[in-house]
Amino acid sequence: MKTRTLLLLSLACAVAILGAGVGLMWRLGGSTDAEPTAPIGQMVTVGDLEIQVSSATLTPVTLSITMILGGVDDADVTSSFTLLRGGQSLLASGGDCDPSTVIARDCTIEFPAIDGDSAVLVARRGEELRRWVLPLG
Repeated sequence: MKTRTLLLLSLACAVAILGAGVGLMWRLGGSTDAEPTAPIGQMVTVGDLEIQVSSATLTPVTLSITMILGGVDDADVTSSFTLLRGGQSLLASGGDCDPSTVIARDCTIEFPAIDGDSAVLVARRGEELRRWVLPLG
């Protein structure tokens, strides 16, 4: 094979790689930014569920999160909540939020106790997701 042919093939490969990089940058640039964390004390809607996180209390045994829930009848609404801490994902271990009702009411979700001074509560309903940073100090 001639040197000229090898140079043309390498130039074609370089153009293909450059085109793939430009296409990836365009795709990443067009994606939407992540939803900012929801503020404590403000009512937000996640799918069909209305949530207002009021406070979080850490004891040696549990982390209790007080909230107002409403907007949907769901027998197992606590399965929509996850607690993130230190790379771990914790499921709710108790509380009095099940079942939820259309009329908003005060309730508490409990998670196993964690170490640290903050955690992230995640609510997922269908395709929607919201997060709250919980100060535990």
